Formats: sequence, structure tokens, C-alpha cells
Amino acid sequence: MAWEVFDVEKQFAFYGAYHRNSINFLIHTIIAWPVFFSFLLLTAFTPALGLLPFPPGTFPFQEYMILNLSFVVAVVYAFVYIMLDKKAGTLAGALAFFVGLAATLLHRVWVSP
Repeated sequence: MAWEVFDVEKQFAFYGAYHRNSINFLIHTIIAWPVFFSFLLLTAFTPALGLLPFPPGTFPFQEYMILNLSFVVAVVYAFVYIMLDKKAGTLAGALAFFVGLAATLLHRVWVSP
């Protein structure tokens, strides 16, 4: 029985069947992102793990790309979404990344008024 946890095809079949329910899909679509944002906002208060290896001004909003737990989780989620589905995953990955930036922005507004 324990080996079934690692049966990816069975897990995805269950996931697909579970999310075909329109009410469940709607609840996940509306509720999951605010919960994810709340988690990223809480983890934005963790200390920086290091510096990003890019010179200042390389990316827009780079001042909010702090290498902390929030940033790492947002980037990992973005990559996982993209790996799961190229089209919808790219949209969800971009959303996950920008939710991470928004969490860091809000953290900076709260910490340094």
C-alpha cells in the first residue's frame, strides 16, 4: 500500500478526477491563490539566504527579488507548474512568481514605512 504514494500515474488520475467537479475546481481557483499569497507573505519575513547573481537593474522589479524562503518557494512553484502543463503552467508559473514579488513588496512596505 505504501508504494502507491509513488505511483505518479495513479496520483494524477485521482487528482484529475477530483478536480473535474466544477464546484471543487472553482473553490481551488478562488481560494488557493490567496492562501499561497498568505504563505509567501509570511515567508517573506525570513532573512535573506544570499544575493541574486545579477547586477542591479537587470530585471524590472529586481529590488523585490530577495533570495529568501518566499522567493525560493515562488520560483519552485513556478517551475513545477510549467513542468506540469506548458500552456496553463506558464500562466500559473508567472502568477506564482508575481505573487512572490507582491508578497516581498508588501513586506517591504510594512517593515520600512
